[in-house]
Amino acid sequence: MMKGLSGSQPENVGTDNLGETPLPDSPSPTVSHSRIPSINKRYRAVLIAVLLGLVTIAIFRPSGQFDFVSLDDNVYVTANPRVQKGVTADGLRWSFTNFDSGTWHPLTWISHMLDCELYGLKAGGHHWTNILIHAAASVLLFLVLNAMTGFLWGSGLVAAFFALHPLHVESVAWVAERKDVLSGFFWVATMGAYYLYVKKPGAPRYLLVLASLALGLLSKPMLVTLPIVLLSLDYWPLRRHEQPTTLFDNSLRTYPFFRHAFSRLIAEKIPLFFLSLAAGILALIGQRSIGAIQTIEVFPFWERFTNAIVSYVWYIWKMILPLDLAVYYPHAGMPPFWKWMGAFVILVVITALVLRWARTHPYLLVGWLWYVVTLLPVIGFVQIGAQAMADRYTYISLIGLFIMMVWGAYDAAGARKYPRVALDVFFPAVIIALMVLTAIQLSYWRDSRTLYGHALTVTEGNHLIHNNLGNELAGAGEMDKALVHYLEAVRIYPDYADGHYNLANAFARIGEDDQAIRYYLEAIRIMPDHEKAHYNLGITFARYGNLDKAMEYFSGTLKINPNSIDARYNLGSALAAKGEYSKAITHFTEILRLNPGATQARVRLGKAYWLSGDREAALKEYEGIRASDEKMARDFMTWIERSGGGKK
Repeated sequence: MMKGLSGSQPENVGTDNLGETPLPDSPSPTVSHSRIPSINKRYRAVLIAVLLGLVTIAIFRPSGQFDFVSLDDNVYVTANPRVQKGVTADGLRWSFTNFDSGTWHPLTWISHMLDCELYGLKAGGHHWTNILIHAAASVLLFLVLNAMTGFLWGSGLVAAFFALHPLHVESVAWVAERKDVLSGFFWVATMGAYYLYVKKPGAPRYLLVLASLALGLLSKPMLVTLPIVLLSLDYWPLRRHEQPTTLFDNSLRTYPFFRHAFSRLIAEKIPLFFLSLAAGILALIGQRSIGAIQTIEVFPFWERFTNAIVSYVWYIWKMILPLDLAVYYPHAGMPPFWKWMGAFVILVVITALVLRWARTHPYLLVGWLWYVVTLLPVIGFVQIGAQAMADRYTYISLIGLFIMMVWGAYDAAGARKYPRVALDVFFPAVIIALMVLTAIQLSYWRDSRTLYGHALTVTEGNHLIHNNLGNELAGAGEMDKALVHYLEAVRIYPDYADGHYNLANAFARIGEDDQAIRYYLEAIRIMPDHEKAHYNLGITFARYGNLDKAMEYFSGTLKINPNSIDARYNLGSALAAKGEYSKAITHFTEILRLNPGATQARVRLGKAYWLSGDREAALKEYEGIRASDEKMARDFMTWIERSGGGKK
């Protein structure tokens, strides 16, 4: 069994002292973690906090020169007109009432609006906001852990691993993941508020805990598990399950189980659980509203269970060896038996050891519970999208493993001089290695093409990334290369509707309309309510001169989205071309109801009235055209003069 700390840090745990005292088993300060004993303890904490913040900013600083990426940044910023307007009354209302991204996170939306107020669409400013929030969360994590445990160097190491681990690059370098760093900051802030409440219970401090949790949940519902983590912190390091006289007293060598205190501590957190429950329900509503929650037919329960087991171990492995990281890991279905069974055995063994040592090494229990519980909402039992796992899901969860690793290492070393010296060399070396790997991983995020290209080199069968890289190439006019990636996307995943749609667009752009029609139809077969496929298929048939087919698919678009102005405009134009003026008038009139400033639709409406013989109505529309665009009004009148009149 490990000897040394035995779950007990300095006797001053829980005080306001931000410094460090010798470890309980240290015979003298000469073998404490300090290598600068002459500096005041409080100054050492301040020095570590400042250094941690500066190093974090320095490592992530290159992303301040990066562009937006085409994966979700459009949803949050670059193609979101409400966000781009900055903070407005309408924008604030929308923030609290929409599920456009599949998640209810109004504070995240507001933060993006503030960025647009400050930086417009200059990507660097948006990236810098992420960097600064992440650095602030890292420093705050150090301060809170040090205040709770009194273990200065251990708290600093955990915070450094959190700040600099390559698995966290995705959360920081991706503008769309503002919700990660923002919710992470409020996660740590809630822990800090809770610590203050435990030191001096009272309504004001409890309200501060509630407010911090609420702000975190308004940023991302990932905080739904935080009340459980706070309950585990009651066990260690706060020792709230014992008599008041033992609160924060980690000089005691064992940690009895909760016993009768458990119900009291649970009752105290009922308001926190209610907040989390409400946020969890809103999260499910949001994901269901955009069709992101996969059905049991698409991902059977056993596939979800085995993938979750493998993912738990995969995250641990990537924490230890963070190589071959990608923005998207496709779900490959049921993993091989040896893989998920091996992962299951590993998890059982770790859990058994943690429970075995829970009373003498309580940080193991708390760290493991932290890791397992915080991943539950995203581990795949409720399958969101088609990814198997994601680096960003570890943003908060890895803190539990970092605590286990750091506290466990110093516990095992005990007060022995040479093991302590070895740790003083080993951990800085690990931090330097993480900094190098983080810098490398960060470089892949400089633009969309680099990001997708790297993902394809480290993953297999990645249909989504082939599709997205195809979009990048098509946008640059490299249609031959784009077609290669689109074809590969639909080969990997034949029922990928968006892949077929984008492939059809590519064929349409190079003039191969037969192939375009084929793939538009395939997209509609897979997803009958694919609005854009219906619309573009109508455009393609219209280009062919097949107005009947064109009208069929424009009508199909309107069944899916009655407010589609483009589909209604083209349907009205096709009807007018076939001489069905009254139907055309109906559609053009509806367009003007939806958008009174649609002058081109008003021109078409005026022509339809003229050709139908209603010259008074046509001239009335002419006045409306002239009020908005003199040139278009002159062109309209020239058309009337040349038309020779319509029906009498």
